[in-house]
Amino acid sequence: MRMPERARIIRFHRHRISRWGDGAIGALGWRAPASQLTRFDVIAQVGDMAGRSVLDLGCGYGDLKAYLDERFTDVTYIGVDQVPEFIRHAQARYEGREDASFYEADFARDALPTADYVVASGAFAYRRDDPTFYTTMIERMYGVARVGVAFNMLDAAAFSPHSILIGQDRDGILAFCRSITPRVRMRNDYATDDFTVYMFRSEQAAAQGSSGT
Repeated sequence: MRMPERARIIRFHRHRISRWGDGAIGALGWRAPASQLTRFDVIAQVGDMAGRSVLDLGCGYGDLKAYLDERFTDVTYIGVDQVPEFIRHAQARYEGREDASFYEADFARDALPTADYVVASGAFAYRRDDPTFYTTMIERMYGVARVGVAFNMLDAAAFSPHSILIGQDRDGILAFCRSITPRVRMRNDYATDDFTVYMFRSEQAAAQGSSGT
């Protein structure tokens, strides 16, 4: 019998935790710290997050919170992940911080809180049984974002499929996002096998965000 989707993803990361150690970047699936930081830098270019709230789907250990704190002031951060070990580590890491909260949840099924910016870095790389999973999640992210959305995906044109990881049709994703709002930008100039999409609620937010396709 095929293992349930959520269980496959958790097992994947638990195997990596056993290999790399709890709290290690390798447990998250990144090849190197630079790979994660490059994507954070591009995600953060969605707009000025100072004084804003950020909902991070697939937050891992909350590394994005630490990155945003170095770049912006007064960022209220909400992290959601389905891997219990990630959430426990993040909660301990940011214990006592009123500007950071973490929840163990399946963001594909559970209700999402509203936030100024809704982001996902690395969370959309997994194979999914439901072919509409990604488009449904993009709609949900945009639905709870007050200012903008930023997410990255592996590019099917350059990424070799993995047993649990898979790339997406870049042009197809861009077209779908534009069916939701015309205020869409895309970046594919920072990595050979990855792209980032920004979606904005207003022309003002789009003007302040990153330039792109």
